[in-house]
Amino acid sequence: MATCIGQGVEVTPLVIPDAADLAVEINKVNLKTHPWRLPKARAERLSYFRGLRKNKLLVLDREANHALSGRPGMRTVSAIEAERQVLRDLPPLAEIALNAMVTTDAIDAYLPVALQ
Repeated sequence: MATCIGQGVEVTPLVIPDAADLAVEINKVNLKTHPWRLPKARAERLSYFRGLRKNKLLVLDREANHALSGRPGMRTVSAIEAERQVLRDLPPLAEIALNAMVTTDAIDAYLPVALQ
């Protein structure tokens, strides 16, 4: 309700909310596709990928050290370096794939082949 003083002069205008400004109840189904939830879910999943990638890179570093020391039965350093490069290139590619996903279920289910 507008506050008026004498002779119809409005001191406080009447505020009528726009339909876009009204609160909308969000249930579990809507939460999976809600615009403010998806970027957070993508960022969390990308952070998870970075942790997995870091662990795999540490294992590959140890393996490369063993290969350099001449242990028998080890892969070649060039093969290990190729796998390392695939892991280094992973975040931008995973980010592109995650940005194409429109539900949090799809985001949670996605795991790049290099991290499996």
